[in-house]
Amino acid sequence: MELEELGIREECGVFGCIASGEWPTQLDVPHVITLGLVGLQHRGQESAGIVTSDGNSVPTFKTHKGMGLVNHVFTEDNLKKLYISNLGIGHTRYATTGNCELENCQPFVVETLHGKIAVAHNGELINAAHLRRKVHIRVASPPIRYPCFMGINIPTKEELIANKPEFEHLAEYLGANSVVYLSVEGLVSSVREGIKLKKKKEKKQDIIIQENGNGHYTNQDSMIQANGNGLECFEKNGHCTKQDNIIQENGNGLECFEKNGHCTACLTGKYPVEMEW
Repeated sequence: MELEELGIREECGVFGCIASGEWPTQLDVPHVITLGLVGLQHRGQESAGIVTSDGNSVPTFKTHKGMGLVNHVFTEDNLKKLYISNLGIGHTRYATTGNCELENCQPFVVETLHGKIAVAHNGELINAAHLRRKVHIRVASPPIRYPCFMGINIPTKEELIANKPEFEHLAEYLGANSVVYLSVEGLVSSVREGIKLKKKKEKKQDIIIQENGNGHYTNQDSMIQANGNGLECFEKNGHCTKQDNIIQENGNGLECFEKNGHCTACLTGKYPVEMEW
């Protein structure tokens, strides 16, 4: 009764391991993670998975996932294929939302604003569709216009988690007490600080959009171009001087249109990053 009142619940299990010292490490990371997942088997019996990485600047990830118990999913043969580095994360799933199928097995390796990472969590995004629309830009014919900004494709809730600009903001959306990340820097518990955009008017009709952080946009780069100072897009008399696109300002934010009138990126609605006006 006391545990229920405290709100302690057992949903999914996440386990991370990083071995110190030079590679090759004497620690068998895949086996350590497997044993950790066996100890967390009571947290989820639907599926299990492990992701390891070599930790290089251009990382290589090895993944093995499957349906069923930990000792059924992992064998000596497939664990040998995971032995490429000294860091990794594992997950056992207890399904709350989503179908019981292989594509929902964690961890997931996803592309983010800050490069490729692996992510596993034990929470539930009950409003994933609503959040996805905030950060998802789709280019279609005719275009589909969402209140959005991020400029990346986010088809799953795990990619949505990975692309949240600031780790502490996850608590607002994710009912989880454990989130682990695997990046080239190693096993970490946070992502880089959110991108802050600054808008300032040089003249009445001029608009500058500049990225102040270290992130990079993986899509819609035809609208905003990179230079030594960050990302800038200049508008004069309604036309971008670097591309044949039109940047228009409305009451909610900024919109970018091609000359043919098709919207290529909508920067309207509630921004998922902090704006400095």
